[in-house]
Amino acid sequence: MRRNWSSCGSRTASAPTAPRLRGRVCSPRRDGPDTVSAGQRSRHAETLLAWLLSGSNVPDVAARLHLHPQTVRYRLRRLKQLFGDALDEQDTRLDLILALRAESLREPDSSGR
Repeated sequence: MRRNWSSCGSRTASAPTAPRLRGRVCSPRRDGPDTVSAGQRSRHAETLLAWLLSGSNVPDVAARLHLHPQTVRYRLRRLKQLFGDALDEQDTRLDLILALRAESLREPDSSGR
């Protein structure tokens, strides 16, 4: 069953729909955007992308993000609360990877460019 997420769009998302996905990837409608702070959203997004790209390998995510594995597990539990079973759906995982990658391309690097 595919949920209607305000943050994911569809698998056929094109370039014009990418802005709609950005910045809201960790805010499913049932919780709303106000339940996750900006700092939490950033950490959740970073953890979620690393987890999706690692094939759900917690030790790999921990090493990649320089975190303790238990910290990664804690964040993943919170993400499961926000997204529910949708994280197990291939279409949703692809939507999230694309949205998170698009967002990371928009963020200025540390030199301010």
